[in-house]
Amino acid sequence: MTIHSGADAPIVSNDANETPKRGRIDLTKDGLRKAIREHEERYYEPSIEDVETTLNCLGGIGLIAELKRMYAREDMLLDALRIIRNDLNEALDGPLNFLLNGYNDWSEVIEKIRNFANDASQ
Repeated sequence: MTIHSGADAPIVSNDANETPKRGRIDLTKDGLRKAIREHEERYYEPSIEDVETTLNCLGGIGLIAELKRMYAREDMLLDALRIIRNDLNEALDGPLNFLLNGYNDWSEVIEKIRNFANDASQ
């Protein structure tokens, strides 16, 4: 059996109630079986054993667990960036803007940080 790789990961979700995220792979066993089968069907007709072997290899080398950790870390960082963006928006619209009124350099720095957090959290 040949395992093919590519950057064409399906757009799926780990949870039926969750909005699908671009490039995320469904890491449930059923989701992985489906993705493996769909991928391999482009090259040959895989047997159930072929799909299970690939799935076991992915689990055996720790790839599935590592992806789950990476997804969780990405979610945490995106949440942190959203909090920073929201806090900076509030600060620039509130008393901080009044205090920094004569200090354009600080205001520009804060706006750059806010814009970075906003861009990164999209």
